[in-house]
Amino acid sequence: WPVLRPLPPVLRLSRAAVLLLLAVCLLKPALDRMDSRSFKPRLTVLIDIGPSMQAGDDQGSPRLARAARWLKARRRAIEAFSEPVLYAGSTGARRIAWEELDALKTTPASLDPAASAAEILDDGPPPSRVWLLSDGAFGGDDSLDRALERLKVPVDALGVGPLKVKPARRLISRKPLRP
Repeated sequence: WPVLRPLPPVLRLSRAAVLLLLAVCLLKPALDRMDSRSFKPRLTVLIDIGPSMQAGDDQGSPRLARAARWLKARRRAIEAFSEPVLYAGSTGARRIAWEELDALKTTPASLDPAASAAEILDDGPPPSRVWLLSDGAFGGDDSLDRALERLKVPVDALGVGPLKVKPARRLISRKPLRP
């Protein structure tokens, strides 16, 4: 019987390797990489630090201070659903930390949304969403439109201003005017 004859060592090792590989294949191993991974979307928060944000609101505090308080009060909730990145915006955007919110000061220049958007995009990975905290007093040009085109993500404008809008006109007298 030829099977019973002794084989050269190289052939015996190769047969053993094939048998071992066959045994492993019959066991049908699976990779244990089925762990779930999730990531939080990057949320960019742009805070307007233009001169109009120094104006007081109907509660007696500057708009910038109220925006900072609002963000700090909701920090835990914001961080639970996103990876927030804070920016102070004027003629551009500079990245700030949560701890710097109380020390923010207004600048003489109004917010330039296009320049701020450019600096946000140059700073790191693109955001999934942008929050703009502003009172809306940042020029009447097409800068906001250019910024929105450049960002290509949803932008939520969170208005910072008085809680109650005071009437612009009042009735002083009910008497008819006489010619």
